[in-house]
Amino acid sequence: MLNQVLLLAVLKLGAPFSDGMVLQRQMPIKVWGSAAPKCEIRVKLDGDSARTMSDANGRWLVELPPRGASKKPVTMTVKEIAINVLPKQTDEVEVKDILVGEVWFASGQSNMECPIWGKEPRYRDE
Repeated sequence: MLNQVLLLAVLKLGAPFSDGMVLQRQMPIKVWGSAAPKCEIRVKLDGDSARTMSDANGRWLVELPPRGASKKPVTMTVKEIAINVLPKQTDEVEVKDILVGEVWFASGQSNMECPIWGKEPRYRDE
C-alpha cells in the first residue's frame, strides 16, 4: 500500500510546458518531464500521440511530429500509468491553449526593444 501512495500524483512536465505556450512550427515537438520510475507515459496533442517509459530515475522524453502554424488553440494531455503496482494508478496533466508558430528568444542590449503591439501594424498578421 505504501508504494501506491508514493506513486500517486508525481507526474510533472518540464518548465517550458504551461497553459498558453507556443510551440515552434515545422520542428519535432519534444515533451519531457518526470514521473514515478518505470511508469508508462502517454502524450496526446490534438491528433498526435506518443508513448514511452520513465527511466529508473523517473525521467522521460517523447517526440511528436512537426506541425504547421495554427490559429486554433489545442490541448496537450500527458498521462502517467503506474503499471508496476496493483491496482494500476494513473495521473494526468493537461496543458491548454497551445498554439504553433514562430518562437523567438531575444536578449541583450537595451536597443533591442521593438514593440509588436500598438499602432504599428507591420509586425502583426491579422
